[in-house]
Amino acid sequence: MPGIHRDKITEIHETLQRFSADVHPLLGITEHAEGRACAEQIVSSLRRVSYITQLSNRAISPLRADPSNDLFDPLMAASLAIRKGDTDNAWWLTFIATHFGKHPEDGWHLALAFYGAFGQREPWNWINSSNDTHELFEWLTNAWPALIDDGISRRFSNHRKYESKKPSALIRVFGSYIELVQRYGSHAALINDVHKAAGLV
Repeated sequence: MPGIHRDKITEIHETLQRFSADVHPLLGITEHAEGRACAEQIVSSLRRVSYITQLSNRAISPLRADPSNDLFDPLMAASLAIRKGDTDNAWWLTFIATHFGKHPEDGWHLALAFYGAFGQREPWNWINSSNDTHELFEWLTNAWPALIDDGISRRFSNHRKYESKKPSALIRVFGSYIELVQRYGSHAALINDVHKAAGLV
C-alpha cells in the first residue's frame, strides 16, 4: 500500500487484534486478511485527514472552485470556501465529494456535473440548493437523466460504484442531507450540537 502512514498498518492491525482478544470480540476481523484490510482502510482514512490538513496551507487556484472548468475539485473548492468564511458551502461541497467520490479514471467529473449543473444554470451551491429544493428536485427529475446520458464517462468512485445516478436516488440523498442541516439552521450549528452531545464543548 503506497503513500504516507503505510508504516502504521502493522501497528494498527496488532492493536485491533489485542482489542478483539482482550476487550471485545471484533467478529469482522477474525481472519488475518480481514484484519489487515481493516487496518489498511484506517490508514487510508488517516491519509485523507492529512491531505485535508495540508490543503489549508496550500496555494489553491480559484479554477479549482469553478464548475465550468475541468480543474474543478470539490475538496479544494471547499478549502477555498472555508478561507472566504463560507462554511455552509464548504460542508456542502465536501458532502458532494463524499457522495460521488473521485473515480480513478473519471476523476471528479460526476461531482462536477451535479454541482455545475452542466452549465445550464447557476451552480447547485449550498444557497441555491437549500433555498429552493423544489427547483433542485425538478431539475434532477427533468434535466439530469438526458444530461448524464451524453456519452461522457462519469462514474462513482470505486467504493460507491453500485450507487444509483437516478434522480429519485439523488433526491433522497441530497434532500435528506439538506433537511438535516436546515433542522439546525446551519452546518456550524449542527456540528456544535454534535460536539455538545459528545461532551466536546
